[in-house]
Amino acid sequence: MERACGDLHSTVANKLRLYDSAMDQIKGSLLDLVPLYMKYANLAKINAKCSRHNTPSHCHTLSKFVKCHSTGKDEYVVVM
Repeated sequence: MERACGDLHSTVANKLRLYDSAMDQIKGSLLDLVPLYMKYANLAKINAKCSRHNTPSHCHTLSKFVKCHSTGKDEYVVVM
């Protein structure tokens, strides 16, 4: 059990380092993204001005981003 916890901690720590590294690479422009895994997973950060999707001036930012980067295949979008 102790070894399993150590392995899990190591795996989670590696994933967090990958996430932090990718976040550091994003320039912060309106529609910027960084591929995480061979372009099968991408990480994007929406500019602070557009982060509130309910603002009248930037209400379509998220949908525009998804549309611009769509591959045309079955995809999943996770918003955090």
